[in-house]
Amino acid sequence: MKILSLLFIFLGIGLSKENINLDDVDIIYKAYKNQNITYFLKYPIFFKSKTFAEIFLKDFPLENLNKTQIEKVLNIYKNPNLACNLFYLYKDKKLSLDIRNKIEKILFKYCPYEPYVKNIRDNFSSPEDIYKRAKLLFKYKQFKDAFFYAQKLPLDNDKYKYLVSRIYFTNGKRKYATSLMESINSSAYEYKKYYFLSFWKRKPEEKKYYFEKLLSTQKENLVKIVLNGLLNYAFYQDNSTFFFYLLNISKNIDKNLYGKYGFRYYYLKGDYIKAKDFISFIKNKETKNFYALLVDRFLYKDFKLENYLNNFSNFSKYKVLLNPPKKIKAQAPKLSDIKNKYLKKYLKQDPTFAEILLETFKFDSLDKALAYYFLNNYYLSIVYADKYKNKISKYPFLYYLLYPQGYKKEIRYFLNLYKSKLPENYIYALIRQESRFNEKAISWAGAQGLMQIMPFTAKFISKKLKINYDFYNLTQPNYNLRLGIWYADFLYRKLKDLALVSGGYNAGPGNIRRFIGDITPCYSSLEFLEIVDFFVKYPETRNYILKVLKNFYIYNAIYNKEGNYEITCTISP
Repeated sequence: MKILSLLFIFLGIGLSKENINLDDVDIIYKAYKNQNITYFLKYPIFFKSKTFAEIFLKDFPLENLNKTQIEKVLNIYKNPNLACNLFYLYKDKKLSLDIRNKIEKILFKYCPYEPYVKNIRDNFSSPEDIYKRAKLLFKYKQFKDAFFYAQKLPLDNDKYKYLVSRIYFTNGKRKYATSLMESINSSAYEYKKYYFLSFWKRKPEEKKYYFEKLLSTQKENLVKIVLNGLLNYAFYQDNSTFFFYLLNISKNIDKNLYGKYGFRYYYLKGDYIKAKDFISFIKNKETKNFYALLVDRFLYKDFKLENYLNNFSNFSKYKVLLNPPKKIKAQAPKLSDIKNKYLKKYLKQDPTFAEILLETFKFDSLDKALAYYFLNNYYLSIVYADKYKNKISKYPFLYYLLYPQGYKKEIRYFLNLYKSKLPENYIYALIRQESRFNEKAISWAGAQGLMQIMPFTAKFISKKLKINYDFYNLTQPNYNLRLGIWYADFLYRKLKDLALVSGGYNAGPGNIRRFIGDITPCYSSLEFLEIVDFFVKYPETRNYILKVLKNFYIYNAIYNKEGNYEITCTISP
């Protein structure tokens, strides 16, 4: 039997003395179907598979496990990726009190955000236990629950103050959070304090004060993040004094920022020659080429857009929006495209077991991309297919993998239910940008699920639909799509334009009206790109609008849909 020591090291799983490999797949499958507990406890490698780890506790007959075997199970599941599955074992009332207490501690440590954990008695009430729980809830974007515990923490040390201030800020308590952060004196939190207060303070002089404090700490990465945020703030506040103070600093700290914001400033002033001088400092090739295109149309009489298109990559948002593809010669993937014989066999015979193999053993990325596509795990299919996107001409089925029509049945159902005029491919384009079809996705801000719905938005939608709001169900695909498609349709009825719907979905309809509502109409794709790039104040929203529309164009070209989006930039009164 071939020893896979290096593979096991790569997988990061502790091993028993026995080893196993993929050539034993039929033996493994027999043990799996027979629910052979002893066999799998010999090979902890299988518990790397989340699918198997859940099935093992949920479906295998564990009632006859002895104490030693139960302890082994607890050791296997005592990690952030698997711990939550222990609730299936915890429900067994025959377990000893000692084992139940051990499981409780693991669940409280790793899974405090799960609804069922809240129903377990909480014996951990010391400040340090409360701190750990609040910190983990905050890490997992469970801001409301983190706030509940933050209120219980004593503010007698800077460690607690730092966490509480961040939790309060995230829950909309800006004034108190800022005051609490200012009261921190420990040198261990000094640079973190300056970092957050540079953003949280409202007045330019206060922002400048804390930014200079941060500069003195020599935390280069944090300085660059704050510098980017403050340059964007000063640019749109039209505060030239603060803007040029930051721009001059950026030349020595981050030449890319110096180039981007210097160009943006002088371009809007109409000084195209001076604006062009800043382009050489910009790192991103696509942005550099786009800005060169913008100024050259004013500087050269013989300017022709088509001469610039080849400067962009095929998947560039600029190239796709400036010259939308009419039809892409894509090829639907087939099971025969998979090279590994075991994957092909078990995708046909037992898809769940095929998923366990994928999560346990090492396969070629292209095979994994195809296998996950057939398992309807579009997120992981995109992740692995992305590694091959430069070979898309060789593997034309990659278009389907990179731009899947996932959850088609549910999406069509809700579009019909709401009598929506939104194009079906637009919903796929939106989901691809929001979550890449990851139904469990949670953003840094707390947006959740396929369509990345914020809890407060979900409350608003639930009220409009006259249904119960369920925070803990936001990552459930059907519930998430029900809310998200209604909201996208709601925006479309108000804004009448897919670009504005995209901006409104990301930044709110009020913001997108303020940003570009008074700069309409525009008459070409180039003018549209210019408007989005210079007048949408949030960098994330600028990028989001263009990427959603790029996705939409590509979806239409792959799936042979007529009628690509026509840029109008108009907004309803």
